[in-house]
Order: sequence, then C-alpha cells, then structure tokens
Amino acid sequence: EMVEAITSRWGITDPAQRRLVASSIAAYSREIHLYPGVPETLKRLRELGIGTGVITNTFQSSQEKWAWFEQHNIAPYLDRMISSIEVGVAKPESAIYRLYAEKCGLRPEEIAFVGHDLNELRGAQEAGMKGLAFRPDQPGTFEPEFYDFPDLVTLIQT
Repeated sequence: EMVEAITSRWGITDPAQRRLVASSIAAYSREIHLYPGVPETLKRLRELGIGTGVITNTFQSSQEKWAWFEQHNIAPYLDRMISSIEVGVAKPESAIYRLYAEKCGLRPEEIAFVGHDLNELRGAQEAGMKGLAFRPDQPGTFEPEFYDFPDLVTLIQT
C-alpha cells in the first residue's frame, strides 16, 4: 500500500516501473548502519532502568527488523518496536507516537524520542514526547541536538 501511494504520487503507472521502485525502496530500507556507541549506550540505559524501543517507518516486517537488531547485538537492550507497515500509520503522524506510548503503558510525556528528521521530531513533540535531535538533518532547527550517541545518557537523565 505504501509503495502504491509513493508511485502514484510520483506519477508512475507502468507496472514494471512500479515493481522496480518497490524493490529499490525495499533494498534501501534494509541498508541500516549503527552509529558508534549505540550498543554500549543502549546497554547503559538498560542498566539505569531506562526502557528503550523503536518506532520505524519500514517496508519490512517486525520479524525481519528484529532479526537485524539481533544480528547487530542490540535486541537485548530494546523493549519493543512498532513498524509503520504493520500499524498502518507512519512518522511523522502523531498517532504512531501515541500508539507507541500506549503499547509501553506510558504517557507520551514520559518518553523521549530520538531522531534526526525534523518532521519526525516535530511529530513526536506534537504527540507530547520530548524530542532529542541526534545528528539532525537540519542542524540548528531543533533543540536539544547531539552528535555523539553516548551523550544520550546525559540528556535522558536531565
């Protein structure tokens, strides 16, 4: 459905071109790389009793995404994940952030959302979460922003 919406928006009607776009989007969305310090930071947050999770806009199932987290040794430090493709709503829509909070049994105000995309940070903020801009795509447009992932521990504790 998401690919249908994208190709329609782009004016692509040829079925072969739509399949090519779909496979390109899927391949790109599988190219995930961890920033330095992510596993150690997630481990430290776990040690401090701070829960962590993922809200993902993806074309993969939760199972496929979770397998990637396991492969990169961060799954033990994640409490939950919700996937846009499975819940039918995507970032930056505030509903996905509220749904995540609900699944956590928390109020949005009790959650910090870490992201780089200004629209996603604003969506989280509109839902009531505290936004933390990590390596923002538009530096200087959202506060606080940070560039070294382990700095998240200090930001969360303040």
